[in-house]
Amino acid sequence: MSEILQPPTQADLQRTRGELARVKVHGTQVRTVVERIHPSGSLVLILLRDDDLGKFAPAVELDVEIISGEAVYQFSSTLERLFTDPNSKEARFRNFLLLAPPTNLKKIQRRKFFRVKANLPLRFFVLDDEHASRDLQPLLAAFVRPSPERPVHSAHTTDVSAGGLHVVTALQVPLGKTLLFDINSDELRLQHTAQVMRNIPTGTEYRPVFNLGVMFTELPDRERDQLTRFLFKEEVKRRGHRR
Repeated sequence: MSEILQPPTQADLQRTRGELARVKVHGTQVRTVVERIHPSGSLVLILLRDDDLGKFAPAVELDVEIISGEAVYQFSSTLERLFTDPNSKEARFRNFLLLAPPTNLKKIQRRKFFRVKANLPLRFFVLDDEHASRDLQPLLAAFVRPSPERPVHSAHTTDVSAGGLHVVTALQVPLGKTLLFDINSDELRLQHTAQVMRNIPTGTEYRPVFNLGVMFTELPDRERDQLTRFLFKEEVKRRGHRR
């Protein structure tokens, strides 16, 4: 995937609201979400884990990376203050970071993955932070023998690319969480992990539906080859239908 450095604009950053932001503080990476960007350029980020509060102090230097669609924004900043909003619309997240306007801001344009529409059955469970970076092979047994401690959820894809999936599910999954998923169909068989980059509610109070955008985490060569063959076949079929 080639990358092209481009000069970013304030309008570019405004479009990152709701996107996942990785904040590096004292060598540790912390997951946040962009809540809003002030006209002055300062940013408000939602802290996804209360346990990360102790890593931050006023004026601490930060390196930030925001992944948004086909672009990645990287910049340096400092923490102006931590604050709590007890009236936050998102009850699960009440701790916020106010960052100074970015310095050394870069926009990295990522080459767009070609994407095919595909309705494939998918099962998944959400990994806790402890298991997200460990050997996943022992966890695959949960797809065969689900347990109350690790329930398996059903979903389906709406499209597939070499970089990730769009998934429709009844489960609300927090941004930044890692899924272990299983696609087992005649068209494609794939088991791997993916990180939730988007979570858009489209259902109702009585029938919850969420559209997840998930990004694969370092697909091994064998799985990537399987995926590439699937995408190629689907693209050939799509072009054939156009004739």
